[in-house]
Amino acid sequence: MTPGAGSSTAGERSPVRVSAVIVTYNSAHCVGECLTSIVKQLQPHEIIVVDNASTDATIDAVHRAAPSSIVIESSSNLGFGRACNLGVARATGDVVAFVNPDVSISRANLEELDSDLRRAQLGLLVPLLSATRDARPRHQIFPYLPWRWVLLRQTWSHFIPRELKRPARPARSTAEAWAAAALLFVRKGEFVELGGFDSRYFLYGEDLDLSRRYRSSGLAVHLTASVVGHHSGAASSTSDDSLRIDPLGWSLLGTLEYLSHWNGDRVAARGAAMVLFNFRVERRLLGGMNRIPKLGRVARKLRQIERLEAFLLDHARAPDPGVSGHCRGARVALRTALGYRLET
Repeated sequence: MTPGAGSSTAGERSPVRVSAVIVTYNSAHCVGECLTSIVKQLQPHEIIVVDNASTDATIDAVHRAAPSSIVIESSSNLGFGRACNLGVARATGDVVAFVNPDVSISRANLEELDSDLRRAQLGLLVPLLSATRDARPRHQIFPYLPWRWVLLRQTWSHFIPRELKRPARPARSTAEAWAAAALLFVRKGEFVELGGFDSRYFLYGEDLDLSRRYRSSGLAVHLTASVVGHHSGAASSTSDDSLRIDPLGWSLLGTLEYLSHWNGDRVAARGAAMVLFNFRVERRLLGGMNRIPKLGRVARKLRQIERLEAFLLDHARAPDPGVSGHCRGARVALRTALGYRLET
């Protein structure tokens, strides 16, 4: 799968050409290791890095680790899905490997991978990933869950101490699972024909949506053990936001956007009302607990809830971004839950 691998001797078939697409945003701390592992293990036809207007040394790190990479520098933060689509549009390979900048490939069997990539219909091909180098790698496929449970977990997970949190359990089979996009192989033709990642999503929810569209089109989720890596989750960009407001907030907006698209505006509005109600309850609980001495984490959790609520309200009250804007359905849902409509 190296550049120039199209030449072959008689009787040999050329390897499937793989284009690796990596989206970066202030990823200087991790993208070098990611790219080094891709070059060494995957040996792709080409590497395409789409940078979402990083303000750190990400571009320098990319050039050091993989000098032959194609680098697309966006003038603004496009979000994950739109940036991936931009990379796919530039790709010349038959297959695209989406790789998060905080993912490192530890090993790859290229012959086995090449065989897997030759399916008549590739669908979504999911490798093995672990949370740490020592943890057991698993296929990152997850079951579709009732929306009330998803939002309940998203809004109340802050009460679980960090040391007690556990990674989400992968689905037991691919029958009704969706595939995470941290490390994922797709055939370019199939991906483009389905419209790529939905540009309405900004940071979360786009892989859940993509999986559902693939399944609706008769393209399945498949598993491969030919590629193994580890994923330092939520570490793809640096930030001075110790409360993680942006990722948590965009995750909620992504869920509401998904509900708006697949379940309708009425269900999304009920979801938005549930989120806002839960935050009000949490503020009251934490406000009372904050008066108890020696509960140091309570004040931090209270600030986190207050800022998350403000994040959602700010997005709900922002001017209508139009049909091309991020998470418009989520904004409509929040405004409906708050009792007023989007301005036109």
